[in-house]
Amino acid sequence: MFIRNLEGVRRFEMLIAEAKGSDIFARLARLEQSYRKTCPECGLEFWIDEKLVKTSIIDGSLLGYRCPQPGCKGIVKMEAAKK
Repeated sequence: MFIRNLEGVRRFEMLIAEAKGSDIFARLARLEQSYRKTCPECGLEFWIDEKLVKTSIIDGSLLGYRCPQPGCKGIVKMEAAKK
């Protein structure tokens, strides 16, 4: 990131102050809880990925996320995925 002239320095300082004021680390922790799941079958922790989406063959609705562990049939259901 390049910071040029006094205006650039001022804006950069504002970004830093905003990050500190909004507790960016707490926000990142909440995001991790939303995107990091644990398989109910094997206990593997994994990051959700669009390749892991499990949908209903009847209506195409989102059911949850398949475990990426080879041979595991576990699915983190949407109710559990929201935690």
